Amino acid sequence: MKTALFLLSFSFLLLAQPEQPGPYQQGTVSYQIQRGNRQFNTTFYYPALSGGSAAQPDTANGPYPVFVFGHGFFMQVSYYTTMLKHLASHGYIVAAPQFSDTQHGELANDMIAIIQWLHAQNRTPGSIFYHLADTLFTGVSGHSMGGGASLLAVTRSDLIRLAVPLAPAETNPSAIQVMGQAKAPVYIIAGQNDGVTPVSTNQLPMYNNAPPFKALNILKGGNHTKFMDVSTFDWSDLRGYLSRGEQLRITRRYLTAASNLFLKGDTTMHKWLFGNPALTDTQIVYADTHAPQKPWRFRQIGPEGPQPADDILFVWNASLPLLPGDSVRYEIALSAPGAAQPGFIYHTADTLFTLNDAPSGEWLWRVTAYTSDTTFTESENGMMITVPAVSGVKNESSSSSSDVSVSVYPNPSKGKIYIKGKEGMRVKIYSITGELMAEVAASSVPVMVNKIFAPGVYIITAPGGIAGKFIIQL
Repeated sequence: MKTALFLLSFSFLLLAQPEQPGPYQQGTVSYQIQRGNRQFNTTFYYPALSGGSAAQPDTANGPYPVFVFGHGFFMQVSYYTTMLKHLASHGYIVAAPQFSDTQHGELANDMIAIIQWLHAQNRTPGSIFYHLADTLFTGVSGHSMGGGASLLAVTRSDLIRLAVPLAPAETNPSAIQVMGQAKAPVYIIAGQNDGVTPVSTNQLPMYNNAPPFKALNILKGGNHTKFMDVSTFDWSDLRGYLSRGEQLRITRRYLTAASNLFLKGDTTMHKWLFGNPALTDTQIVYADTHAPQKPWRFRQIGPEGPQPADDILFVWNASLPLLPGDSVRYEIALSAPGAAQPGFIYHTADTLFTLNDAPSGEWLWRVTAYTSDTTFTESENGMMITVPAVSGVKNESSSSSSDVSVSVYPNPSKGKIYIKGKEGMRVKIYSITGELMAEVAASSVPVMVNKIFAPGVYIITAPGGIAGKFIIQL
């Protein structure tokens, strides 16, 4: 099931426009959430195995980023159902509180409280959200008053990784005045003909005061009320000429694209945000200011445990730069257990590094990916290795383990390879980006791997750790 939906999702990302529905069904539940003496009913939409109330969550393809959406002044959550379900269909847990009042600063704190509540539910066995939320990646949005509150929230909480408000209104306390304190990228979507919260006095100064990365996407002919599903309040803003359906479609495109990039690391969204589809979109007026963003999260692959005294091969998944023009470089740090500072540091632009004449001892190794000196992401896992002291004569038996002794040939190869190793030992082959490409049972006689490999470098692992690498050439 997971593989099938992954392939469906991957095909969707390649072929579909982000305004189209995503591959997930949407379940919905409501909870009364309390923060101090404040209570507010919150509607949740989430990826599910079927649509409807309290539907079984799709746990196989989780966890999912979180998105909190704030409604407009005296509006109802139900007025935004299309947008909320759309985000859930793209693999988000979407929370939409029905605010109990209009105190803007308190609304921002309510949104943050919902994020914290979901974090707690994510750790609670029996909760519908148990292990369902990707708590490292949360976005906030909202319309009008709720949009302004979402901007206040992004200046207050390190839990928020993106703000995408729709026609955000100035707030009390002032969102405009504190925008310089935003802790995450801000992508503002506005209506050019907005007669309720005009761009010139609301969204433009918010954009001007925000730190990069920031963007202002103005929908030509868009008004204030057509960010909602209902036409009940269109009388309050008659200036826009864009149809409701078209305004919602354009909004879905850029809201989803920004969310998928910054909350999922989906760099196929570059073209929708910065590439030709955006540059040639005659329905928007667009401005942005870039700055290097933290590279996407990644994990180390190996080695771990006892290692030889030289030629230790360190391998990790590739990180990704989120913005066009960013590039990623890596730092490998070896630290003694409990040490405050690394004992040894190495640098590379690749996702593997061979260390010759490794220092003896026990070391925690950790990789950090950088897009600039101040924007970086540490690997999600560190690994311990033990390196023996080197005597005058190299002792082949000091390798990490007899289980790691694997031969591969021909190397380099034109596509087919043979593996030889300890009888019955499970050998795994990974691409340089960490994708499992093949798994075979080794034998004392060469075994052909039933796969033709594309050109590149591949990593071989065995139960004792990394066993080596091989190269496929054209």
